[in-house]
Amino acid sequence: MRDTSSSRRESRHALARQCHKPEKLPKYSVSSRASDPLLLEYERMEQRRTKPRPSVFRRPTHLYKPARPWDCRMCGLLLGIFHVVFGSILIVFDLATNWITETVFAVTAGICFVITGITSLIASKRLDKGTITILVIFSFASLVLASAIVFESISSINYLCHRGLCNAQESTFRACLLLICLLEAVVSIVSAFVGIRSLMNATQSDLIRVSSPLHVLLSGEEAPALARLISRDQLQHLLLTYHK
Repeated sequence: MRDTSSSRRESRHALARQCHKPEKLPKYSVSSRASDPLLLEYERMEQRRTKPRPSVFRRPTHLYKPARPWDCRMCGLLLGIFHVVFGSILIVFDLATNWITETVFAVTAGICFVITGITSLIASKRLDKGTITILVIFSFASLVLASAIVFESISSINYLCHRGLCNAQESTFRACLLLICLLEAVVSIVSAFVGIRSLMNATQSDLIRVSSPLHVLLSGEEAPALARLISRDQLQHLLLTYHK
């Protein structure tokens, strides 16, 4: 009886071991892995999941440079008002006298003057690189158009005076166009100068590599101040950690 009971116990233990024995997964060879697309896709998903993601670089808050007011805000306001006034006068004057003077692009020049004035008024509220760059571009465009009308008016007045028609109506209108465009050319030069100087002040705190003389003119060569790159608290923390 004891032998039979012990044999039964041993058989039960053997069955229990077989039941609790972990099953071995079939090993895949290299050829079977290459032929099984599902297994390859699973391995790729695991590699993507375990692959370390590149950390997104975020600029510290003290390095952000929001738009700030102009140092000479009144300059921007006055220049913008002058541009708008001269542009409006030129548009109205050309629409009234174009049948005599036959100026080709006076209305286009007046619209460009008005856009330059609006840009200058916007720039007087905020100083950032985009706004000042647009102001400089339109200032140069206004200068080119005003200079073209000035040269055209001078040549027309010289031609009329050479024929003895200096007191004619066309020469008077041409003289008015010459005066308006001369004033606008002066204002455009001042706007371009102020815009370039403000653009240098707006970008001199950035670490910019100088690549051309024009880049020097627009961005400046002044070294960035430490106070613009790091705050006082962070500087003290760095000094304390360095001494430790």
